[in-house]
Amino acid sequence: MKNEEIKKLAKAGEMSKLRRRLKEIENLVVASDKPEQRLRNEAIMIMGVLTNPISNAAAAMGSIKSERKAASSRENGRKGGRPRNVKA
Repeated sequence: MKNEEIKKLAKAGEMSKLRRRLKEIENLVVASDKPEQRLRNEAIMIMGVLTNPISNAAAAMGSIKSERKAASSRENGRKGGRPRNVKA
């Protein structure tokens, strides 16, 4: 399962499918002497999604594109963009 698929399932609220896939990975890792790095990476990604659903929901909402957000970004760009952090 690719990262995009994991994110898509998380946005759709399909946590049971992600838990099922995590269990499959666990079984593959236990059965193998040397599990693939790909499986480890996938398990880490799924665990991150499952442990922090509120943050993932906020990220999903923030990634939605709208004309209002685009207009706001253009306006901020005309003003010079995001202000620099000033250290005290």
